[in-house]
Amino acid sequence: MPSTGSCGGRCALMGPAIAYVSNASGWVLFNLLSHTVSRAIAYPPAVRAVTVVPGGTTAYGIGQSGIVAIDLRTGSMGAPFSRVSNCQSISTGGNGRTLNVAR
Repeated sequence: MPSTGSCGGRCALMGPAIAYVSNASGWVLFNLLSHTVSRAIAYPPAVRAVTVVPGGTTAYGIGQSGIVAIDLRTGSMGAPFSRVSNCQSISTGGNGRTLNVAR
């Protein structure tokens, strides 16, 4: 089950066999089984908290402009689809189809 992290500094975003670690380069994917790294995904602008959904291909971030989807395969970010903003944390529900936020 993925866990969430606040990306104000360094954080880890966990999936079944991957970890995303944030640093000055962006989010770097680490494969925990093969011990390899992928290219960094640039930080989406002003994203404060992130959750990776089950399956590990999509993340949702919450920032000043709302909630956005981030495609972890391509690094592309969608347009905000919710005006909920400036929250401290975001997580997915048990099936990955529900987003929970905390202010």
